[in-house]
Amino acid sequence: MINGVATAHLNAEAAKRECDELTALYEAVWLSGWKNGDPFFSRERFVDRLNAHLAAPGFELVTARLDGKLIGYMYGFSRPANHEFAVCELMVASKYRRNGVAGVLHDELLGGRSERTAQLLVEKQNLAAQAAYRRWGWNKIADYQPFPDSPDYDSLALVLQDSA
Repeated sequence: MINGVATAHLNAEAAKRECDELTALYEAVWLSGWKNGDPFFSRERFVDRLNAHLAAPGFELVTARLDGKLIGYMYGFSRPANHEFAVCELMVASKYRRNGVAGVLHDELLGGRSERTAQLLVEKQNLAAQAAYRRWGWNKIADYQPFPDSPDYDSLALVLQDSA
């Protein structure tokens, strides 16, 4: 982990005040190269998804900052009927990747959850993310395409608490 990185947990109200920074990092990560021009990954579609997630029950965001600058975040929300936490986004600025920031965000967000399981989608072609999630204990449960214009994803699950 990079020295001096500070994490913070934010609920939906606090996260709403960070939307401009969250969107700027999203654009830097996703729209600075291979996803630029793909309508599914557009800024507008991200903002729409983020706003929907902010309105969901149990929304939580964990940020990573270095010298006050946002360098990464991870967020999700509860699905109470399923006793599940849905992870929606995990991203780290390219300059800070492969330094443990994503792992810290992962552990911070999921470490204290009361749900039994967590679930997320990861692009099949994102081999670095696939490998990280496997290291962190995630297992593939299905193939999934949430929208007609979205990529094909692997749906992964992680046991947070034993139901026994």
